[in-house]
Amino acid sequence: MPTKDNATDIVSTASGLISAVQNDNAVVYVEDSITLDTSKTTSIGENVTLVGGFCDPAIPGRGPVIKQEKLENPDPDGDPQNAVFKSRAGNAPTLWGVSMRGPNVEYFDPSDPYAHSNAGIWSMNSEGTFEAIGCEFWGWTFAGIALGSASVETSAEVIRCSFHHNLMDGLGYGIEQYNGHLWCDRSFFDACRHGITSYGHPEASWELTESVVGPNDWASHAMDMHDYADNNRGGHHFHVRDCTFKITKGIPGTTGSRTEGQEGIAQRGVSVAGDEIWGCDFWHSSRPVEPGDQGDAFRQETPRQRDSWENFDPHDNAFGGPNEGFGAPRATVSEPSSGESSE
Repeated sequence: MPTKDNATDIVSTASGLISAVQNDNAVVYVEDSITLDTSKTTSIGENVTLVGGFCDPAIPGRGPVIKQEKLENPDPDGDPQNAVFKSRAGNAPTLWGVSMRGPNVEYFDPSDPYAHSNAGIWSMNSEGTFEAIGCEFWGWTFAGIALGSASVETSAEVIRCSFHHNLMDGLGYGIEQYNGHLWCDRSFFDACRHGITSYGHPEASWELTESVVGPNDWASHAMDMHDYADNNRGGHHFHVRDCTFKITKGIPGTTGSRTEGQEGIAQRGVSVAGDEIWGCDFWHSSRPVEPGDQGDAFRQETPRQRDSWENFDPHDNAFGGPNEGFGAPRATVSEPSSGESSE
């Protein structure tokens, strides 16, 4: 992780941040919390590194926060509306310890979600790998991170990040992956509409490993592969390995909660290469009966009334958690001696 001493720019104002991130190869250190104008989007230069204090043990709490506060003025270009940052050219940006807060942490159901749509950062880079390490994305009505486009495959690695309270009905994602490949590792997702969602392009794939999902109520299933790009085509693949799914319930009355229960994973079509789920600890009571249903641990959508899984392979998982030996790695907590507190 770059330090303050490594920075080319140390910023504590909106104008300073906006100016610094437009320079190629900049290392921008965010020193104080900053509120940005919701009606403007800043284009990031090539190979920019943005550094905050969220994962810095020397900084108390979450450290400085980059935030938007209003729900208005959608982007006229038709891009994910009101993205704080967009990156299109050259090598993708890297984020270390950045906390980005959107305008709304409470669930709501607008008549037109796109009129209230805000995103943290959108990378449409075909070069390099977008990276977010030790970051936090919360309160985004569209998505904390958006990746790729119909014509651009963006590679991304998201490590040890937190996505929570991205809850708007109709949208409300931790990560929206349009296209490319995403690997997300040792991260935390809670109280979103979807934690990860993918548009379903046949080139698009995502993998989630050693992460925790839940335990609060969600506005829809937690992990998603859609079939928007081509009828019944659910992306190239997704893999989910060694994850803990504490999510079992949906927010009552929401569009995505047709039953009291809520799914951990939903495949909305059929993948090209085959989906796989293994080593996971689901707190749902039992293994789904093929092809799965609303409220199950996982399911495959039934646009053609399928009665079995197709290119979909869940195996060696546990249910009715918590189960030792399955799911995300557990911290080792020492037993306190008399008069001492736990570490």
